[in-house]
Amino acid sequence: MKPVCIHLPILGHSNDNLRKIGLNHNLRSVSHKLSLTQIQGQTPKISIGLTYVMCFVLALVVMLSFQMFLKKTWTGRAIRAVVQNPEAAAMMGIDGEKIVSIAYSLSYSLIGIAAIILMTMFQVEPTFGGKLQTYAFLICVAAGIGNISGALWSGILVGVLSSLISSVLPSAFHDAVIFTLFVIILLVRPHGLFTKKDSLAHTI
Repeated sequence: MKPVCIHLPILGHSNDNLRKIGLNHNLRSVSHKLSLTQIQGQTPKISIGLTYVMCFVLALVVMLSFQMFLKKTWTGRAIRAVVQNPEAAAMMGIDGEKIVSIAYSLSYSLIGIAAIILMTMFQVEPTFGGKLQTYAFLICVAAGIGNISGALWSGILVGVLSSLISSVLPSAFHDAVIFTLFVIILLVRPHGLFTKKDSLAHTI
């Protein structure tokens, strides 16, 4: 049998490597503690991306333009008349079927604009529209049916509440809290948060 030889320089070299590994580990732990201290010492800041600001401004312009169209143009007033009282509008010479077709065309155009805005902010998925449709229903009912300016403030309110709930509670409770608040709004103010009960018929 041949004797097994162990060379001492190799052992010394391996010890140096072990010491280097231990030193690197200590340096990493110290730098990690320093980074945690810096993060904890920083003041939290609220930042909004340029894309979100541009989308909000575009949505605001579209909403104000549509509201002015309904109030200032003959076609817009005809749409409101057909919605409020189709029989009286027909007696005044308004073609109800034509006005309904125009209203549908405008609604699909607004849906297309909304889809373009949302596609610039979120990732598109096949089931993405279902949740947005639910939130749109909540916003419209909470604002008051037919109240366009109230829908804007209601949308901002729902967005702020959604962010606050997500930051305080786990994500599993998010939808439950939102729908609970919606039920409370329906019980307290069934005509909407931004619509007076006496002027409900005039908001359309």
